[in-house]
Amino acid sequence: MGYDTENPDEVKAEYVCDVGVKTSEKVDLAILIDDEVKMLVECKSAKTKLNSNHLNQLFRYYSVSDARIAILTNGVEYRFFTDSVKSGRMDSEPFLIVDVVNDDLSVLELFSREKYNDEKIEALVDELKYRTAIREILLSEFSNPSDEFVGLIAKQVYSGRLTSDKRKMFKKLISKELEVILSNVVFDYVKRIIL
Repeated sequence: MGYDTENPDEVKAEYVCDVGVKTSEKVDLAILIDDEVKMLVECKSAKTKLNSNHLNQLFRYYSVSDARIAILTNGVEYRFFTDSVKSGRMDSEPFLIVDVVNDDLSVLELFSREKYNDEKIEALVDELKYRTAIREILLSEFSNPSDEFVGLIAKQVYSGRLTSDKRKMFKKLISKELEVILSNVVFDYVKRIIL
């Protein structure tokens, strides 16, 4: 990632993050750029399954630092957090999860020493947050189309009055077509992988 781990002006191990009366609170690593703490990293062993107890530690550290990014890792999985919901308070959900064994690591370039940019990271956070929300809405609509979604589609193919019976009919038809579309997408994807 381009950080000089031997230079304490870039990487500080056991960085002090005292919280209130609790002293000797230390996050495993603090990553600095131009004397500003940009990222906090809480490290666990590779055999550790990351959980909310580890997250609570990171919440405390984040709240008393000026870092924009907090990372919880077991060396294999990296969970990236920021304060996109409330400024200065770390989000409870990561905006990015990267598995170094199975995932494309190109997104990590944005966090490298040479490419680090607060505005670009904020744009990534927004994009990922909205993509996740859109995905959840689409999955919900695909599994159980809402009346609004049914009405939107029905109005484009049917010019009559959308009675309760017609709405039920269109809901059933839309559900069937969504299943067909998703099956075709999955089939095409699997076919591309095999070939």
